[in-house]
Order: sequence, then structure tokens, then C-alpha cells
Amino acid sequence: MDNNVKDSRAERFKNVDILRFIFAVIIVYFHLVRNDIFNNGSGLCTNFICPSTVDNCYVLGIFMIMAGFFLFKEFNEKKERTWTDFALNKISRLWPVLAFSVLAALILHIFCATQFSFGSEVFSLLFLKCTGVTLEYTGINWFISPYFWVMLFYFYVLKHFKFDKANFIIALIIYFSTVASVNYFHGRFDRETFALFFSGGMFYCLAGIGLGYFIGLFYEKVKNCSEIFKTAAQKIIKFVIVSVIELCSFSFIIYHFFFKPLNNDNKIIYMIILSVLFFCFLIKQGLLSKIFNNNISEFLGKSIPPLIIAMALTMVMTGIVIVSFHIPFAGSFLLFMIAILISLLAIVGVGLFISAICNTQQQAILSVMTFMMPAVLLSGFISPIEDMPVALQYLTWLNPVRFFMVLTRGIFLKGMGIEDVITNLIPLIIIAAITLTLAGRTFKRKLG
Repeated sequence: MDNNVKDSRAERFKNVDILRFIFAVIIVYFHLVRNDIFNNGSGLCTNFICPSTVDNCYVLGIFMIMAGFFLFKEFNEKKERTWTDFALNKISRLWPVLAFSVLAALILHIFCATQFSFGSEVFSLLFLKCTGVTLEYTGINWFISPYFWVMLFYFYVLKHFKFDKANFIIALIIYFSTVASVNYFHGRFDRETFALFFSGGMFYCLAGIGLGYFIGLFYEKVKNCSEIFKTAAQKIIKFVIVSVIELCSFSFIIYHFFFKPLNNDNKIIYMIILSVLFFCFLIKQGLLSKIFNNNISEFLGKSIPPLIIAMALTMVMTGIVIVSFHIPFAGSFLLFMIAILISLLAIVGVGLFISAICNTQQQAILSVMTFMMPAVLLSGFISPIEDMPVALQYLTWLNPVRFFMVLTRGIFLKGMGIEDVITNLIPLIIIAAITLTLAGRTFKRKLG
């Protein structure tokens, strides 16, 4: 029963997964640029894109809204679930993320002399950072603890109060959280503790997750209203209106994030625009939401955790190489991270395709080992590709590791330009598209 519910939800909200992926990449980029990581003034990070604005943290609001929406869906589908079971599930999913972020911060502190507070990270592992009981409220994982406690609180309210009373309580919390934050922080959300014991981070999560809950409530009321648009002309008008709203809201967020901060002092407009964009993607009646409603979008959304871990490890190892071994970074760090991301997608696609065609775990392990050995040998890592036989040189064009080696070496050591980067990214994109599509169809055929 639970598997059917899960599959149904994934099928209905594939386009939401691409929003999760896009805004996760934006947040990672924001932290890279804001902290001036490996910036040498020669890349796209600083020359063409706004390096840092106070508005960028509001992109995180989309994840709070999504959390509130899926809290509503999960509670309605599993009303028999206990609060304890819900809490244990959140701990099992969030604590490894906290542990990994702390470990990454410690490695960077040891090798790159970055700031690291042992006491602050202990509070983080206890889900207490940025909740009002600690002095430290910054860092890449500041939102996890407030998110955790707010989700538990809202679930408790839904579990122990009648439907109308629970909605009234959540609505009041959204209003007072927003009003308190806006007036104290002069038109914006912030994370620090104010008025002795009110946590800005907690208020941010209370407002965002609560807003997502009401979006879910509203969606359940109107999701079948498309039946009122019966004629072709009415359907076209509906499609055009929703498409314009989607394009305008998405463009608004991207433009003010990357190029020009919003001049208006009241930043709550971001939460409103994000809510509109999210709701349009839920109803799937516009151009963007229809385009992104596919298996690739779902894969990108579901692959965020392993991709973030891989990207974080890349940043840690790159920092160690630069700081400890004094090897200068010659190229654009933004191009470097884009190359790493697309390379990971291509390699993951190969791995998924291998696992899809194998029937047992032992077959999959042996197949991966069979692929990796020649992939490394034909990548140019051990011997130059130019010294290989002509037949093997042509064969290397099917090897994603080859292009990964060319891109990382070229950008890191030689400052490879964007034209050469794109030339080597095109084969990786083709490999990723083919392998991911084949893997998806193979899995679907096996499950069917």
C-alpha cells in the first residue's frame, strides 16, 4: 500500500523534482561565491554573475514550502502514523546529513585552516543549532535543526487537534512568524535570535513550512477544477495564462538572484513568488511544468543527496590540493563545478544502466568492475590517448571518464576556456541522456 502511494506521488510531481534540483544547485553556487571559494577573478563566477546579495538566502524558501506541502500529503495518506515514528524517520534522514556536513567542515579546518567550532558542531548534531539555544547560527547546515523541530511541531498539531483548529493554529503561526521577522529585521527574514528568545531561523521555517501546508490544502480543493475548462478556446487561454505566470515568476527569481538584488525593502515578495511558482508546477497546466514533467526531472530531483555529497567531497579535496600542496587553480571554479556535475550524471547513468540489466547484486558488482578497469585505462589517466592504437582512440569517445579527465585537468591546471569546456561537455551530456533513458526504460519494464 505504501509503495503504491509513493509511486503515485512521484508520478504526479515529477516536475517538482526539477525545481528541487535547480534551487539546490543555486544554493550551492551561492555558498561557493559568497565565501569566495577559489576565486581568482578570471571565471564566470565573478565576471558575469552577481557574486553575493542578501536576497539569495530566500531561495531556500522553496524547500520549506515543499516540505510543508509534502507534510500535508503525508499526513493525509498516513493518518495512523504516530508522532514518535514520524520523529524517528526524520532523525534517520537528517542526522547523516548533519554528520557529513560536520565531517566536511572538520576536514576543511584541518587542511585549509577554515573556521571550525567544536561546540557549535556538537549543538548541530543534537539538532539545536539556530534554534535559539546557541550563539552560533551560521553555516551551510543552519536550517536543518529549525526544519526538524518545526516539522515535528506541525505534525503534533495535526495529530492532536481537530482539522479546523489545527488549520487555525498554523495560520496564526504563519502570520505572527512573518510579522515578527519582517518588523524586527526590517522587511526580511534572518536567522539570529532576537527579543531574548525568539529564533529568526525557527520563524523562517514556521512561516515557510506552514505556507506549504496551506498550498497543499488549497491544491486538494482545486486540483479537479480543470474540468470546468471544456472548450478548446478555454483550455488554450488557461494554458497561456498559467505559462505566463510560470515564466514570469521563474524569471523574477533567477534575475534577482543572479543579476540584480531586489530593491524593495520587504523581501517577503520572494516567498509569495516562490509559492506561486510551486503551485503552478503542482497543477501542471503551463509550459514549464509540462516540459519538466518527465523521468529525467524526477531522476535529477531524487539524485540531489548523492550529488551534493559528491560535490562536497570534490570541494574538500580541491581545497586540500590548493592549500596543502600549493597547486594553483588556474581556471573558473564555476566551470569546474559544472563539469564535475555533468560528469557525475554521465557516470551515474552508466552505473544505473548496469544495475538495470543485472538480475543480482553479484552480477552488478562484477559488471561495474568490468566497466571501470578499461574505463580508467582508456581515460588517459595512465597513458596518453594519443599513444594508444587508433581503434582504441575511437573507443575512448564512449568513455565518460576520458572527458572527465580532460575537463578537470584542463580547467584546474590550464585555465581551459568556455569553448573547450563545452566541446568536452557535449559527449558527456549525450552519454548521460542515453544511459539514463535506457536505465529508466529498463527499470520500468522490469517493474511492469
